[in-house]
Amino acid sequence: MNVKHALLTLTAVSAFGLAAGQAQSQHLVSAADVEQVTAGQSGLPRMDAVDIASYQGNLTVDDFKKMKDLGITGVIVKLTESTTYTNPFAATQVANARAAGMKVSAYHFSRYANEDQARAEANYFADAAKNLGFASSDVLIDDLEASGTKVASVSSNARAFDNQLQSRGFTNPSLYTYVSYKNELNLDTSFVDNQHIWMAQYPFEPSADHIWNTEYGMWQWSSNVKIPGVSGTFDVSMDFTKLASAGSGTTVNQSAVATPTAATVDKKSGYLFDESSNGWRWFENGQLFTGFKWYADTFYWFENGVRSNNAWHEAWGNTYYTDADGRAVQGLQTIGDKRYYFGDDNSFTLRKNQTFTVNGQQYHSDANGVITNWSGYIYDGSSQNGGYRWYENGELYTGFRFYTGTYYWFIDGVRQNAGWRQAWGYTYYTDNDGRAVQGNQVIDGKVYNFGNDDTFYERPVQGYVWDGSAQNGGYRWYENGQLFTGFRYYTGTYYWFIDGVRQNAGWREAWGYKYYTDNDGRAVQGHQTIDGQSYYFGNDGTYYLR
Repeated sequence: MNVKHALLTLTAVSAFGLAAGQAQSQHLVSAADVEQVTAGQSGLPRMDAVDIASYQGNLTVDDFKKMKDLGITGVIVKLTESTTYTNPFAATQVANARAAGMKVSAYHFSRYANEDQARAEANYFADAAKNLGFASSDVLIDDLEASGTKVASVSSNARAFDNQLQSRGFTNPSLYTYVSYKNELNLDTSFVDNQHIWMAQYPFEPSADHIWNTEYGMWQWSSNVKIPGVSGTFDVSMDFTKLASAGSGTTVNQSAVATPTAATVDKKSGYLFDESSNGWRWFENGQLFTGFKWYADTFYWFENGVRSNNAWHEAWGNTYYTDADGRAVQGLQTIGDKRYYFGDDNSFTLRKNQTFTVNGQQYHSDANGVITNWSGYIYDGSSQNGGYRWYENGELYTGFRFYTGTYYWFIDGVRQNAGWRQAWGYTYYTDNDGRAVQGNQVIDGKVYNFGNDDTFYERPVQGYVWDGSAQNGGYRWYENGQLFTGFRYYTGTYYWFIDGVRQNAGWREAWGYKYYTDNDGRAVQGHQTIDGQSYYFGNDGTYYLR
């Protein structure tokens, strides 16, 4: 199934903490990482069924007949995924397999994370199955392996999927998963009997003498099988109960049954469960291994078989570091309170005594690989501001730095947001995004002026300024930062202000003269009638009463 090619043994996936599910038609590890075998080859577990998806394309009737001639009598076709994907080759695959006389079942690759999603996906699956002529007694399988399904409610979600299929009239709902998925999540499969469970677990060297998972209906034991005369590779399964094949079932020689533990591997190699230590260990030729092993696109370090996390390692004359998941790291890394660079070329080696450039920023490492003299806003994985901090010559910086058109204030490299700042003998204010502000700003109910000339520092508030007051549209008049009382010339006339608030109709006293402001607050001129009396205020721009 499209992610089942996950591991040499699928049990090792969970032990390494790797995701088991990927997007449609992708694989965690290529089929080549599982030992390739050929149908008809002696000494292998029996091949009763194959499962196929869109990447096998339009298999012909003759292709299926070749499988059947080799004893493969069951075909399990991927129909759907989530509630948005239907295998475009499913109709042809189903029809040709039936025409070849194969027993045909179907599976759905699940993405659900709650019961409602599970029921919706079951309905989507059921609709596709009905459209392709699947009968109520045909086996419909819930493929439960994607990482997104790994939630606390996984057991109840899987039960809801199963129940919904039954409510749609399908009486043989079954479950596919793999050993480490079930163990990791403590998956409760009691809603389906073991004969309707299809369990995946891949031996390093599959053998007819070591048959696993006999307590279940079917065991998928390889994802890398060549079938002579048929292009591509296939997943194959041993069907103990005729769940999805037309064979005679299996009477298992219990003396040949084995589980993948260190006690049974003899000279085998790989990441295996060691009963003596009750844990996973890496073995090479039956011995606990110390050193690096390449796995899942990186190196892991083992000490006496135990994966080593958060630790330095020396190998092949170079220095490496493995992270909290045991993976050798690359790129810029902060370890402790120091910065290091391990390259980005899949070499994973610590760079020492080198000058290098990463994302346009130049760095230098000393004899111990510690980066010195780096400056700028650098990602170092810190817990604030998206993991970025400002460095100057390798040190976390406190103070202003000009960046993207304004100044930002940093304390120990961390960008500070809203707050007052003191620098260069001036006062500044940074907003909620950490940017030094300009212009008139209302802060905590008071107006401040920070200029408009890219200097950003505070200066006295001057003029008719919006400060959010309750009168005259929120504007008041300031002089040297203080609310002003008196006349001020503005837009061609004088206005009278009291505590910065423009006054409208009324008599005023200033400079030893009397004035009058109208309903718009403007000092009047010429002849005016006020309260039924006639007055004259001149027409020479002096505005005072004659």
